[in-house]
Amino acid sequence: TDVTIRNNDVGVVGGTVIGNRGAGVLVAASSAGRPDRAVITGNTVVGTTASSRNNGDGISLSGSTGARLLGNDIGVLGGVTAAANINGITGSDVPGIVIGSTGSVNANLVSANSTVGIQLIGDKNIGARIENTIVGTNRAVNAALPNGTGVALGPNGSTPGGPSNVTITDVVISGNSKNGLEIKEATNV
Repeated sequence: TDVTIRNNDVGVVGGTVIGNRGAGVLVAASSAGRPDRAVITGNTVVGTTASSRNNGDGISLSGSTGARLLGNDIGVLGGVTAAANINGITGSDVPGIVIGSTGSVNANLVSANSTVGIQLIGDKNIGARIENTIVGTNRAVNAALPNGTGVALGPNGSTPGGPSNVTITDVVISGNSKNGLEIKEATNV
């Protein structure tokens, strides 16, 4: 089935950051089926403090094939104000995921998240593309809004094997508190 999540404010109401107790946006497979070809576009997904942030991922995808994340602000309000999630984007078992695309309207801003900006975990993340995305700065790319780690590709917990055939193109990864790009057990990056 196709899922479209477009132009929403998640974790913020009228400019006041409130957050959610779990993920801001969760798209996951269930016994009823897989949410394939999810399109998540034009959303603001934020939290701020431990008591008000999305206490998980801004966007969490699991078991969705061909998901596309385009033009989202994740962890940042108005392109300039830090409003952290724990992780910005987490993809587990999401073959063919596309994070960003050409054109400024499709550029994601993933900054100010506490642990990781973008993480793709597990060996089922095959053929992922991260492009035209800003990780660790404001939208104007003139001030740091650090994530812990910018982009991480690796295993899912203690299960060996990371993503494969991953393309990272035209991405700004700068200003993060730890590693900009961290690759563990990923192949053909």
